[in-house]
Amino acid sequence: GCGLRIRNPQPSAAELSAMYTDSWTDPLHSTTETGGLTPHLATEYVKLIISELGINDLSDQNIMDFGAGRGALADALIARGATAYGIEPFGQSYLQNRGIKAYAQLDDLPEDIRFDGIVSMDVVEHLQAPWTELAQLYQFLLPGGWILIATPNPVGMAAKLNRGRWREAEKPGHILFLPPATLELMMRKIGFQDVRRLRWRVRFSDRPLRRLIHLFLQMSGLDGHVRVLGRKPSAL
Repeated sequence: GCGLRIRNPQPSAAELSAMYTDSWTDPLHSTTETGGLTPHLATEYVKLIISELGINDLSDQNIMDFGAGRGALADALIARGATAYGIEPFGQSYLQNRGIKAYAQLDDLPEDIRFDGIVSMDVVEHLQAPWTELAQLYQFLLPGGWILIATPNPVGMAAKLNRGRWREAEKPGHILFLPPATLELMMRKIGFQDVRRLRWRVRFSDRPLRRLIHLFLQMSGLDGHVRVLGRKPSAL
């Protein structure tokens, strides 16, 4: 009854590992698995995050990019003053070669490090049990720290119209989808507070008609992404 949408049949862990290992042999041509976020959109997202938090920049903040892909978001975070740490199981070496602090798994992080914020863009749909990883991320946040989760929207207009032919559903690495209420429920059960969906007005196109359509979908919550912000309670 939680609303979670699950791919059937589910790929095995071995099948997923083989797919990602193969994709990272040529990451620039396998962006469905290695990360398709452009530098332009990454910069726009970080600007929106800063605005949402009501701050001027990310100076003196440790920010984790969970599922860092090819590093576009980490670059944008660094450009606004953050110390960024990327988590990318199959692309750790790629990110390190680009000068980004990167680790394969959460367990590989230094024991004493904690984060002011965590961003996870288009990652949870790749996980077989995202509630497990979200609970781990909760432990890495400082009291009062924030987390932003973004994932494809299975109750958006494109998903409703295209159903099984929906672009996001056809990607083999997407094994489950979380409607907004499902993701918010999951985060609250883990312990996050002030959980709320963000209705960002992201400019994806310069074409006036496309921009108008995107604006309508974003304002109505029928756009292609679910973006939810939550906070770890402050220490008493």
